[in-house]
Amino acid sequence: MRFNDDHSGVPTFMVGMIVLVMAGVGLSIVVDHRLKFSSGHSAAQKEVRTGDEIMGDLKNQHEERSTLLANSSDKRHSRLLAFDELTRESESLKKKQALMVAKQQALTAAVSQLEADALRYRAEYRQNSWTRAAGENLGNLKLKSGREYESVTITRVTEAGLEISHENGFSRIPALELDPKLRDRFQIGLTNRQNPQKTEPELSENPQQGR
Repeated sequence: MRFNDDHSGVPTFMVGMIVLVMAGVGLSIVVDHRLKFSSGHSAAQKEVRTGDEIMGDLKNQHEERSTLLANSSDKRHSRLLAFDELTRESESLKKKQALMVAKQQALTAAVSQLEADALRYRAEYRQNSWTRAAGENLGNLKLKSGREYESVTITRVTEAGLEISHENGFSRIPALELDPKLRDRFQIGLTNRQNPQKTEPELSENPQQGR
């Protein structure tokens, strides 16, 4: 196909238009890609910033939890040490208590033995003093009631009192009627001070009484 000279610039123009159109399309594609890239980059930067903020919060929470855990561990360790100390003190107190109980039992046994020895000694002393007193001359014997016996001789000593002979016969004197020195000497009438009537009926005097 041939073009005459009058229309020789048309193909060139058409080619130029096609080139311009293609250039425009390419430019729009490039701009669109750039816009998409720029938008994606901004979104990525935003996500990165959001991730950094989240990571910062998590780091702060981790540090707080670590601090709380460390404090809790310290308190727990202190409490364990205090508990161990209390346990040792409790064991020491238990041992001391056991020793005190053992000492108390030993002292109780010793006191019981001493009381038994004292009772035995008192019984032996009374029996010996009662036996030695038989036949002892007391001279005149004045009772707490005011009655008086002359030429008194002890014939027998009992828990209840004295049995005597005197110038007018024989009599039995209740322990509570005797002088305190005689009661202490013979250890009689000491357990019946709260109930003196207990032995007095048994110790009524012989009809042959002194003055």
